[in-house]
Amino acid sequence: MRRQASPPIAEVVLGAKAKDGGTRRSIITIGGGGSNPWKKKNPPVIAYDVFDSPPPLPSSVRSYYKEVMNDAVAWAQFVERKFKAKVITLHLVGASPMGENKSVRELCSLVEDILQAVKVPLIIGGCGDPQKDQELLPAVAEVASGERCLFSALTPEMEVERIANSMLSHNHCLLTLVSMNVDEMRYLNRRVLKAGLPPSQLAMDLFTAGIGYGVEYTIATFRKARVAGVSGIKELAVPIVAAPSNAWSCREAWKSNPDWGPKELRGPLWEQCTAALSIAAGADLLMMLHPMAISKTTTLIKTIYGKGGCDDITPN
Repeated sequence: MRRQASPPIAEVVLGAKAKDGGTRRSIITIGGGGSNPWKKKNPPVIAYDVFDSPPPLPSSVRSYYKEVMNDAVAWAQFVERKFKAKVITLHLVGASPMGENKSVRELCSLVEDILQAVKVPLIIGGCGDPQKDQELLPAVAEVASGERCLFSALTPEMEVERIANSMLSHNHCLLTLVSMNVDEMRYLNRRVLKAGLPPSQLAMDLFTAGIGYGVEYTIATFRKARVAGVSGIKELAVPIVAAPSNAWSCREAWKSNPDWGPKELRGPLWEQCTAALSIAAGADLLMMLHPMAISKTTTLIKTIYGKGGCDDITPN
């Protein structure tokens, strides 16, 4: 008796060209394939992190971006031109009421400027405050209408149906976020799908702990979600997005300690190792920060899949 194939993970297209109502010069597709992370239809892709307001970053990261860190438009142009970024993640952290508390209008204007300045697909992230983000994300979605951005991130505390409808109305994709809880992620995604957003416009972030800080739990959570997805649980049969840049919150990545070796190498390795483990666990898209870590992770992806990652640009 012929064995029935497992249902594939949904494919999600990021970016829209002119013929599809957008202005991007390129698009990417994530997802597809089954439970085997080494046999993906679409290999993992890396997105470069950019911030509207520079957060506290280790000196080994700041050294690459020091000329552009105070101008998000210039920062986005820099990673597109110098490092040939295929995707850019714009983190609108300045919206946070606990920080600069930038207005929704100001950030909508910034997104308009960045959409004109760069032509690769965008991931647009909020500030992490549920109340501010549920006002910010739909407003930015309208400004970026037709560009098929990935909006990050929808959490259970937010107005799920309203935000899902906004993404549907303006042809965007949505990233859901739940911290290492597959059952809660399934419930959240069910609400999104029930609101009408199709799996082809949905991805999930199960949270990524840095190596040494619970990364084993991350791997177990990724694999549990992926196996459930290919077993027929449609709410989990969507691409997984990982954030290896979270590794920089681990003190071992940035703290000076002669016994640990030079932090200029240790930090990128911490992020790179977190990325490698995320890939092995099934991640389809990686949000990363350090150019050296991105370069080495790209080499790993191309070695495994023959393509993917980012372009072959070695940082100086």
